[in-house]
Amino acid sequence: MTLLLLNMAATTDRIVFAALAPALSEALRLSDRQLALVVGPAFGIAYAAALPFAGWLVDRVGARRVLVGSVLVWTLGLVISALAGMGAGTGARALPLLLLGRSITGVGQAALTPAAFALILGNAAPAHVGRGLTLFTGAGTLGRGIAFLAAGVLLGAFNGLGGMPSWSATLLTLAAGNIVFLLVGTRFVHGGVPSKPVAWSILARWLRTAPLRIGTAVISALGTVVIAQGLSAWIAVVLVRAHMTTPAKAALLIGAVGTIASPVGHVAGGALTDSGRLGTGGIMAVMLLCAPLTWAFVVAPNLPIALVVLSLALVAAGIAGGIGLVRVQRLIPPEVRGTANGLFMTLVALVGISGGPLLVPLLSADVGLGLAATVLLATLIAALAGLLADRGTVVVAR
Repeated sequence: MTLLLLNMAATTDRIVFAALAPALSEALRLSDRQLALVVGPAFGIAYAAALPFAGWLVDRVGARRVLVGSVLVWTLGLVISALAGMGAGTGARALPLLLLGRSITGVGQAALTPAAFALILGNAAPAHVGRGLTLFTGAGTLGRGIAFLAAGVLLGAFNGLGGMPSWSATLLTLAAGNIVFLLVGTRFVHGGVPSKPVAWSILARWLRTAPLRIGTAVISALGTVVIAQGLSAWIAVVLVRAHMTTPAKAALLIGAVGTIASPVGHVAGGALTDSGRLGTGGIMAVMLLCAPLTWAFVVAPNLPIALVVLSLALVAAGIAGGIGLVRVQRLIPPEVRGTANGLFMTLVALVGISGGPLLVPLLSADVGLGLAATVLLATLIAALAGLLADRGTVVVAR
C-alpha cells in the first residue's frame, strides 16, 4: 500500500504542471513551446539522465533508503518551481527557475519505479505479476486524476489570497504533503535489501537472447507512454481554449474523469494480460481505439460530449499502457531488474515523458490537432510493434 501511495504522490507532483498549464501560460505569458518544455523535457530529460544510476543504486543499497532520498529530492524540486512565481516576473525570468525545479523533481523521482518494480517482482507470484505491476502503475494513473483535482481545488482556494500566485501556493501545498508522508509512511516499506553488484554480462546476455522481441516490446510500451503523456499534458489546455472554461474548472473536470477512467483502464490491462483472454488482435484493437477517441475529444461540439469521449480515451490508453508495461516486465531476468528497469525507464522518460508533450506543438500550431496527430502516430507504432513482439520467440529469463 505504501508503494501505491508513493507512486500516486509522485505522479500527482509530476502531472500537476499539466493541470496548472493554463494558469502558468496566463500568469507568466509562456508560449506553447515554452510550456511544453516545462511540462515535458525539463522533467523527462533529467529523469532519463538519473535513471540508469538510480536503477543501479537500487540493486546496490536497497529500496527503502533509495525511496526516502527520492522523496526528499523531488520535493525540493517542487519548492524551487514554486519560487518561480514569487517576484520572478514573466516568461524569460521565471522560465529558468521553473526548468530547474522540474529537473530536480525529475532526478528525485528517477529511483521510484526501479525500486518498486524490484520489490513487486521479487514478491509477487508469477501468475499475479501483471496485477501487481499494474496496481502500482495504476496508482500512478490515479495520481494523474488527483493532480487535476488538487489543482482545481487549490487554484480556486488560493485565488486572490495575497501576493503569492495560486499556482505557487498549490505546489508548496503538495511539497508539504510529501514531507508529512515521508515522516509517517516510508517506515512501512520493507524488503529490497542490497544485492550483489550487477553483472552487466547478464544484462547483455539477456538482450542477445531475442533482440527482436525485446526491442519491439519496448517500442510498443513506449508508444503507449507517448499516448498517455501527450493526453495528460494538453487536455486541460484543449478544454480551456475550446470550451472557454477557467483553468480551475478544467482541472476539476479532468480530475473527476481521470481518477476513475485511467486507473480502471490500466489495472484492466494488467488483469487481461494475466488472464490471457485478450489476444494479439484484441490488444491491437484497444490500442487503435486511442486515436479516433482523441480526435473525437478534440472536435467535440460541447463540454459534456468532450468529457464523455475523454473518459473513453483514457480507459483505452490505460489498457494499452498496462499491456505494454507487463509485456516488457515479463521478459526481464530477476538478477538485473533494478538496472534493466532503470534503462527501460530512461527510454520512457526520453521518448514518452519528454517527447509526448513536446511533439504536440511541433506537429501543429493548433494544440488540439497536434494532440490528435501525436496520439495517431504513437498508436500506429505501438500496435505494430506489439504485434511483432507477440509473434516473437518466447524469452526465458535466467
